[in-house]
Amino acid sequence: MSFLSQQEKDLTQGKLRKDLGNVDDSDKEAQVTEWQGFKLAVTDIKLWMICGLHSWLVSDSQRFRCFIIFKF
Repeated sequence: MSFLSQQEKDLTQGKLRKDLGNVDDSDKEAQVTEWQGFKLAVTDIKLWMICGLHSWLVSDSQRFRCFIIFKF
């Protein structure tokens, strides 16, 4: 049982194809080693944006918690 409908699956696969450049798994270029995958992850701006957002949310929640504890 899947939580995505067929239309949602097609939409997601289309977005992935657009992001990857429409390559097949059988393509030599599509096969990436673990080290190459790590280098791609380190240089991906989306990953750093998510890390920054997560850090900001965690630090902000800690500040808010301290504000509530010391205020009351």
